Amino acid sequence: MINLRCLFTLLIITVFTTLSFAEEIQVEKITLARFKTKNGKIIGIPKSSPYWPKVDRHILTVDDAGNIYILNLWNNEILVYDDKGKLQSKIRLKVKLNRFEYRNGALEVSKDGKRFWVDGYDQFGKIMQFIFDKDGKAIRQLEESQLWPFPDIRLCDENYAVLRGGYIYDQDFHLLKEKFTGFADAEGKYKTDLRDRKLIKYDRDGKKLWGKQFSGNFEIIGVDKKNYVYIKGMLRKGDSNSLYRLDSKGNIIALATIPDTFPFLTQEEKDEREMHASEEFLSFFRVTCDGNVYLIYQLSELPAKTFRRWLKGGEYFIYKFEMASK
Repeated sequence: MINLRCLFTLLIITVFTTLSFAEEIQVEKITLARFKTKNGKIIGIPKSSPYWPKVDRHILTVDDAGNIYILNLWNNEILVYDDKGKLQSKIRLKVKLNRFEYRNGALEVSKDGKRFWVDGYDQFGKIMQFIFDKDGKAIRQLEESQLWPFPDIRLCDENYAVLRGGYIYDQDFHLLKEKFTGFADAEGKYKTDLRDRKLIKYDRDGKKLWGKQFSGNFEIIGVDKKNYVYIKGMLRKGDSNSLYRLDSKGNIIALATIPDTFPFLTQEEKDEREMHASEEFLSFFRVTCDGNVYLIYQLSELPAKTFRRWLKGGEYFIYKFEMASK
């Protein structure tokens, strides 16, 4: 009986060890603005303030120190917030840039927060792109032949500055590599087999190192400077929609449930979302090289009733997923 009891205890310990992780992901809501509404519109905010429903992933970015930046072409400046959402400073752009209806510009920042890539418009609505320093001084204006969409991902090579049009450049806009073809670390490159729900890793010569099959659909969203891989989706049976951190061997070492911030409460909202023909996603994840992940929402993609419900809440916010050892 004693031996059976010991065996049972050992099995329980093994199960809990398997289900627990050495690290956990802390999820923090960061509120960047509070406002009042009346009849479905924001009231009382200064004219120089961003119109918060139009602030999205195109004009909001973060550096590796956790500083948050918003391009505010309503007032020709960049707003700088700390990692808790407190406004720290405003960088006045030394070149006059404009915004037009539904065109709010675009912003990217270097890892160290010292350089900014900004899209704006001249007085006639023609797009203009500049590289600015941390004081708002224009370092370089890009020619029309160099104009590309802003990047959705950050690579963590020490020389990397910005990924534009699929190509990788340093901070002086010299081409570093050929086209970006997928996430990689020091060992090799990751590939996903969405049909079979597999994550596969190959070495730099194309030899398969390993493959992992998971239970649900997933997407790689980044690799940090320590070669941890970040994935959103449902990797294990029974998991909710989650953010995962994997080591370079494909083992899950931490996860956190992604907040269901904008639930579609009625069938009308669900139908409107399904019928919405757009290439933009409702939510967007940005992974920094230090391993923090930020969740930014595309509020224009919300169904009308869901949007009005958010507006009544009177807050513009994002989420930060931060790694913490137990």
